[in-house]
Amino acid sequence: MVLNLITNVNEAIGEKSGVISFGSGVMHADVAYLNSSLICDQLKRGRYVYPEVSGTGCGMDAVTSEKDIRSFLYNQIYRSGLGMSAVLDIVRGHHGALRMYSEPGEGATFNMLLQALESVAVVSDTVDDVTHADDARFGEGVILVVDDEETIREIATMMLGDMGFGTLTAIDGRDAVDVYRQHAADIVAVLLDMTMPKMDGSECFRELRRINPGVKVVLSSGYNEEEATSRFTDKGLAGFLQKPYSPDRLREIMAGILT
Repeated sequence: MVLNLITNVNEAIGEKSGVISFGSGVMHADVAYLNSSLICDQLKRGRYVYPEVSGTGCGMDAVTSEKDIRSFLYNQIYRSGLGMSAVLDIVRGHHGALRMYSEPGEGATFNMLLQALESVAVVSDTVDDVTHADDARFGEGVILVVDDEETIREIATMMLGDMGFGTLTAIDGRDAVDVYRQHAADIVAVLLDMTMPKMDGSECFRELRRINPGVKVVLSSGYNEEEATSRFTDKGLAGFLQKPYSPDRLREIMAGILT
């Protein structure tokens, strides 16, 4: 979502030199403030987090409706219009609001307001509960994380690190085969994306099995399990993890195949 905004602000600057800035914060928004936003589906007052993107583009006159901004961004500033349209739809899907500040020739600043989760504190005086928390770091050995999206690799690596695992990463199936061949003795499981360039998950899985018939592979995909695993039926997958997944779900899968 932020990347879409940055892309569009960059296109608004065009071939001239310009500046793009990014920030974030937390604020308390009242109903009047929320109702003055471009998108506002009866949001409640409360705490909101807001990523903010600014750019020195051509700017625009006051915008009074979502229809106006979609039309303006499509026809005048942003040649494709698709990125900003996607931002509007994503913000609505997350029950958020979008605010824009702009003047002709002065560029624009976009604020996306997303409702903040209330923090939940868990306090325990028992030894048993403290021990249970420590047990969250149950992992031993190395997990090979294979995904062509850098963000997903980084998030999975952090989650697995919190569980106590070491990690190696690969950017596609071909890279994964090379990494596994070099470190097979240390790798206890592979978290494998299904759709990748050069070599997809299905072909990569076959190559990994040639190196080690007993390799434990967890397939990861945005598709549902039935659709994603149709090409892996009876081929020895250790598990399936549907994207996006939580740390608890990843931990549950890894605990199931390794403990």
